[in-house]
Amino acid sequence: MNSASNQPPQTIAQTIEWLNDVLGRPALPECPTECERDCGVQGGKAPAWINRNGKAVKLSWKTYQNQLPTQADLTKWFERTPGIGTLGGGPNAQGHYIGFIDLDRKEKVFSSPLIFEARLEKWLNNYPLLKEAPRFRTPSGGYRVILAFTEEPNWTAFSLDSGGTRMGELLARNGGHTLLPPTVGTNGIPYHWEYFVAYPPTVAKPEDVGIYPTRHQQSPAPTNPRPATTTYSPGAIRLEDLISPRALEILTGGAKRGDRSDALTALISECYGWEEFCHRENIPYSGTTEILAEYAWGQMEDSSLDPHKWQRILKTINPSACQTATEYRSGDSENCWKKIYRLDLETFQAKCPLTLKIGF
Repeated sequence: MNSASNQPPQTIAQTIEWLNDVLGRPALPECPTECERDCGVQGGKAPAWINRNGKAVKLSWKTYQNQLPTQADLTKWFERTPGIGTLGGGPNAQGHYIGFIDLDRKEKVFSSPLIFEARLEKWLNNYPLLKEAPRFRTPSGGYRVILAFTEEPNWTAFSLDSGGTRMGELLARNGGHTLLPPTVGTNGIPYHWEYFVAYPPTVAKPEDVGIYPTRHQQSPAPTNPRPATTTYSPGAIRLEDLISPRALEILTGGAKRGDRSDALTALISECYGWEEFCHRENIPYSGTTEILAEYAWGQMEDSSLDPHKWQRILKTINPSACQTATEYRSGDSENCWKKIYRLDLETFQAKCPLTLKIGF
């Protein structure tokens, strides 16, 4: 597909070609019904491909924030997968950041479909440039407009009214995930093009076309590290080796079930509990709760939409009130020392109280 073509891509193959050759954005496999069924993702709005057994396999999109899939990737993913999506962001070969303006038709945003359509029409009429932009409808009745920004937006939630309430999301930073036509949603309705040009109009920033952040953007306040009462020693026991299997699962794989905020809170509480134990017993260790919390949040789906949320969660937790999972379950520190014994016998011999050593 060349950039002069105004015919919308009708097939997966044509959409892949358009994403790769024109927009410079990654083509990602999508199968909403199977993803919801096999991966537990409500609405199935996550990259996933169908394997030879007909099962959906969830795909981490992080690798493709800054690089395109290989031909081998595409061949494997799309052999049986019926839908396609991509990520907003960039910069692409033209130096632009491709943005998907996702206007939400949910009742909590617009009280009725008529009000939604009226506000959409007003926005398009106020900025004629938008009528020359590729745009499509979603299965839920929402609306997405594609633009190319010369400046990278650093915010997501937006309103069409300056200082107004949230009306949707601006998917223009690397990692802003969207499904594309001809993907079919879990309700059986396909995403479909309303208007198409191969390359979207270019604007400097979202405000130029009436897209405003819902709050003033501020640099996140730096987290205040806890005062150390012991030495942080490279080569000492690693904090991530001390935490429970559930906390380690959250650290390495994100929140595979349940609420992401709850999962991160559990991880932070566990890490702080071990830090409190190590400080109390003067045990050298490496790593900090802050480092592990930031890493864990980065592993979670769509974390780039709110990259500093881990810091806000961190501030809600009192380190001195935290316990390790083993202390919480047993009511004492004996099992903590058992873990120290398994990880570092020398530290155990030097630090463990004599009354506990007898039992080992």
